[in-house]
Amino acid sequence: MATARKLPSGSWRVLAYVGVVDGKREYKSFTAPTKKEAEYQATLYAVKKRHSSSKIKVEDAIDRYINSKSSVLSPKTIREYKGMQNRYFQSISNARIDQLTDELVQSEINSLSASVSSKTVRNAYALFRSSVKMFDRDFNPIISLPQKSTKKVIIPKDKEVQTLLANASGALYTAILLCAALGLRRSEVCALNWEDISGDQLNIDKAMVLNADGKWIIKKTKTGAGTRVLTMPNSVVQHLSTLSKEKRIVPIKPDSVTSEYIELRKKFGIKTKLHSLRHHYASTLLEIGVPDLYAIERTGHATTHILKAVYQHIKDEKEAAVDASIISKMNELYK
Repeated sequence: MATARKLPSGSWRVLAYVGVVDGKREYKSFTAPTKKEAEYQATLYAVKKRHSSSKIKVEDAIDRYINSKSSVLSPKTIREYKGMQNRYFQSISNARIDQLTDELVQSEINSLSASVSSKTVRNAYALFRSSVKMFDRDFNPIISLPQKSTKKVIIPKDKEVQTLLANASGALYTAILLCAALGLRRSEVCALNWEDISGDQLNIDKAMVLNADGKWIIKKTKTGAGTRVLTMPNSVVQHLSTLSKEKRIVPIKPDSVTSEYIELRKKFGIKTKLHSLRHHYASTLLEIGVPDLYAIERTGHATTHILKAVYQHIKDEKEAAVDASIISKMNELYK
């Protein structure tokens, strides 16, 4: 319960939590002659509000939670939230919040864990829990989530990237070059226009993403880390100078880039995804000794999480080479 504070007038005031409105926390003020009376009014309000809110269905709670975040979260995140709302926790979507039990929630998590990844389960539960807590702050079920799984980062080899570039053309060639030589995301590549170039400097401050209605839009980068200015290699500057200046630098949508890339890589038995070209770029930075701080600035990451995964890949490759040299020497000495 919130604690009342004495005002200069001699009265006591306490703030009772109302909920999230337009992405912001809202509070209701209660003032009374005594501390005890102010806190009593706030407590009574909270009890009545909780009783009323607990009658809301889970599906309505999630819907209202998503709507309350629509002005502060990216269109991509809102679209992902709505996708999770439509796919997960369906068996309890019509249940009222006051009907939820630990057993009921755990059963839903168990069922979900049997069909999707642990990351998806955790993301879906995070949305579910935040939505319910917006209407019942005491909601805190004791449940177990699946263990986080470590996904191995697959990095294209230099020859694979060279093969892709040697056989790509048009917008796809430009997209692959920008992803591999500058570490850009697919969404960033497709949002670039000619005003983003100044000499050999490339300004990345926007992305092309799907909104909640399934339409491609251009928006500002999701985080401050995503906004950056990169110095382009001569090969990139030279290539861009040959392109028409009438449209966006890569005048196709992100899904078209991906589908064309998949078609190309399959021809040469290359298994890595388009996004893996960013990992290739990051691994190149690490191999030449670029410090983590500068590496994450150039890749637009907010943390070193992905760099650690890339480090492990490089370490594994070096260990394999060391093992091979040891075995070779032992075979030579002890025939």
